[in-house]
Amino acid sequence: MVEIQTKRYFEENSSKEEIEVLKSRITYYDKNIIWFRDIPIPSSFVQKLFFQKLNEIIEPDQKFYMLIDLRDVKIKKADVENRDILKKTFEHYKSQIIHGFVVVGPNIFMKIAAKVVFRRLNSLSFHLTMEDALDKISEIRK
Repeated sequence: MVEIQTKRYFEENSSKEEIEVLKSRITYYDKNIIWFRDIPIPSSFVQKLFFQKLNEIIEPDQKFYMLIDLRDVKIKKADVENRDILKKTFEHYKSQIIHGFVVVGPNIFMKIAAKVVFRRLNSLSFHLTMEDALDKISEIRK
């Protein structure tokens, strides 16, 4: 697979290789755990790709856990379209997501922004590290 520099703003003019690499950031972490790894500079184009990828890998009635990794995202001024696409995506899958595990790192502003975007999920927790989130997943899945 082609390596790309994800620390830039992606738009519709992205190459096929870039699109495939971006879509690969949503994958199965484990059985019934979808891993969503956002990029440092998200765009509405990238969020639409992520939604498209979720539609490709998730069955209509499938229940799953969502591991949402936001540690690399750089907060910039509010991108309303981007935020709205994310809200709609997670609203669409709300009945299928058993629990959302959001890894925000030490950035308090990221946690605040994530609470706004993911607040409609039925069950949600925030974590400083991936290890914390994985421990919580193990605890909940028992």
